[in-house]
Amino acid sequence: MGYLEAPLSLNPSDREPKTTIAKGMYPAPPQLFEGMGVTDDDAWESYWKVENGIRMSGMPGFKDRLTETQIWQVTVLVKNADKISPPVKAALMNPAASASIAPPAIATPTKPTKK
Repeated sequence: MGYLEAPLSLNPSDREPKTTIAKGMYPAPPQLFEGMGVTDDDAWESYWKVENGIRMSGMPGFKDRLTETQIWQVTVLVKNADKISPPVKAALMNPAASASIAPPAIATPTKPTKK
């Protein structure tokens, strides 16, 4: 399971059918892309929840499955879920399709040359 699938397996959109995991959860998980979700949580709180899970809630921890960078990426995603553009939201709701989306290129720093 990639980091894109991790939170979405638990928190699908209200417009999507609930996953098997989400159907068995009580209380129901918050919707990431509907209403407030967890966007009002502080970033450190969301990071802790993604890393460690929430005991007795059905929310698993991902510290053994995601890198620290991926946990921060999920944290930024859930913190800003209410600001995501429709094309990005559509890609997130269909992880198989988003696998073909290449990440933005990062310029490699070059060593300055002496003149």
